[in-house]
Amino acid sequence: MPPLAPPHFPPATPPGQPVEPWQAPPRHRRTPTLPHTTVAKAGLCDGLLPFLVGLGEALAAAKHPEAVVGPEAIAMGQLLLADTRRLLRGEPMEHFIRHLSIEDTRADRFGLALNIRLMRTAVEQFRKRYFGYHPGLNRPAWYLCGDDAVEAARKLLPRDATRPGEAAESASIEDLRAKLARRIEAAMRGRVQAAANEPQPLHRAGGVETPREAALTDWPGIS
Repeated sequence: MPPLAPPHFPPATPPGQPVEPWQAPPRHRRTPTLPHTTVAKAGLCDGLLPFLVGLGEALAAAKHPEAVVGPEAIAMGQLLLADTRRLLRGEPMEHFIRHLSIEDTRADRFGLALNIRLMRTAVEQFRKRYFGYHPGLNRPAWYLCGDDAVEAARKLLPRDATRPGEAAESASIEDLRAKLARRIEAAMRGRVQAAANEPQPLHRAGGVETPREAALTDWPGIS
C-alpha cells in the first residue's frame, strides 16, 4: 500500500490582502440562510400593496374596458409604478416590470389594469420572498437585515384588534352560543315530535266529529 500523500494547506494570505471565503475561519463564513430585506423596503411594500389592490379593483369594476381612463387614475398608476420600481430594484422580480410604462396620451382602462395587475403580482412575490413565519417572534413577520432586525420586524407588525386573551374569550362565548342554539333546536324538534305522537281529534284524523267537537264548532266566534 503506497504511503498517503501529506495534506495540502492553502498558502497564507499576505497582510493587507482580502481573505478568500475558503481561507476565513469557520465563524466568519457566511452560512446559507433565508433571504432578508431592509426596513425601508418592508415598510414600502406594506404601504404599496393595498393601493395596488384598490386601484386594480376599481379598474376591474368598469363596464367598458376600452374606455379612456381619467387623469386621477393615470397619475395614481404612475406613482405606484415608480414606487414599485424602487421597491424591486435589485430583486429577481424587477425583470418583469422593467418595460412597463403608463403614458398620459395612450392609457386605456384595459392597459392600465394589466399594468397594475403585473405590478401587484411582482409586489406579492416580493412579500412572499421576505415575509413568513419568524422564529424570533413566533408569528409571521418580515425577515430584515441589521443587528436589531427582530425588534424592527416587531414594529412593522399590524396592531392586534383585540386585547390579549380577548380573542379566546370571544371564541368561547361563540361556542357557548352555538351549543345553546343546538340544544334549543333539539328541544323544539323533540316537542314537535311528541305533539305528533299524541292522539289527534277525530275530525283531524279524518273521522266523524264527536258531539262535543260539533258543539264547540257551532259556538259563536269559534270556527
